[in-house]
Amino acid sequence: MNLTNNPIHIPEVMTAQEVSELYFGSRMSYWTVLEQAKTGVLPHRRIGGKYFFHRVALDQMFELNKAS
Repeated sequence: MNLTNNPIHIPEVMTAQEVSELYFGSRMSYWTVLEQAKTGVLPHRRIGGKYFFHRVALDQMFELNKAS
């Protein structure tokens, strides 16, 4: 992704709220993002009870889903 041509900067590591807003345009709620992470649908890391999402892992997952 070339951030110079993209007006929205997507951080390398995001919270569930940021994933909801940046990837789903708030069409998927914060709570649904968390549920998808808990059930293994969305790649994430859990640190101290908080869920974090890595941009590259999400991008790869969406590319794989788009191809199939």
